[in-house]
This record gives sequence, C-alpha cells and structure tokens, in this order.
Amino acid sequence: MTAKLKWLYFSLLLPAVLAGAGSYAARAMGGPVWAKWTEPQHLARGCFISCIIFAVAAPVMQRTFFAHRMRGRKYTPAPDFYRFQKRLIITALLSPYMALAAGLTDLPRLYHAGVILASLYAVYYYYPSNRRISVDARIFRVRRAADDRKVYR
Repeated sequence: MTAKLKWLYFSLLLPAVLAGAGSYAARAMGGPVWAKWTEPQHLARGCFISCIIFAVAAPVMQRTFFAHRMRGRKYTPAPDFYRFQKRLIITALLSPYMALAAGLTDLPRLYHAGVILASLYAVYYYYPSNRRISVDARIFRVRRAADDRKVYR
C-alpha cells in the first residue's frame, strides 16, 4: 500500500516541482511575469486562502469525515483506508500547484510567502512514509489485506 501511495505522491508532485523551478528560474533571470496583480488584492488573498484550504483545512475535514464514517466499527477495511489516504494526498498536493500559480504571477510578498509555506507544509506532512501510514492504520484499526484476522499494531 505504501509503495502505491508513494508512486501517486511523486507522480503528482514532480510536475509541479519541475514547472515551479522553471518558472522561478525564468523569473530570476528577468523573464516575464504572466499577470501583474497590483490593484485587485482580493485575487491575491483568494490564492493564499485557497492554498491554505488545500494544504490544511480540506485534509483535516476529510480525516474527520472518514473517522466519523468509521466510528462504531471494529476495524477499517484496507481498501477504504487506501482510498482515504489517496484522497488526502491528492487534496494536499493541490497546494504546490497553487504555489506554481503564485510563481507565475506577481503576488505581494506576504501572500507569496504564505503560499510557499503552506505548500511546503503539505508536501512534508502528507508524504506517505511507512511510519505515518502505520500510525494512521493503527488509529483506524485497519485490517491487513493479506490476513483478515490481523489488525495493524
């Protein structure tokens, strides 16, 4: 399960990182900025808030809804847990694409820094390491796919 989640993680993250590195390098060499946001500050705030939502709020809500759905059960089936982890990764890794959009535009420094920090948080926290997956599996009492009688401990 962890290998599949890592493959999904890197396949979603790699395009954003490569495109972001290219856009920041072009911008550092004096390349064009695609959109100048000087007057409409609400667009900059919207970019910042949507990045925070994708990096922090939406994964917390997904986790809460999953825990609510699994309450009262003796165990969580492994396919349900895999879908939950997959949704968490997909949602959290939308924030690096928001950072890419921030790199292509001329956001004010405060919002730009906030978007970058939120993206780094999402990339760091939702990395599907063996330890994080096993801790979540213990919390939700996930049964292993190989043997239905065993529960992660």
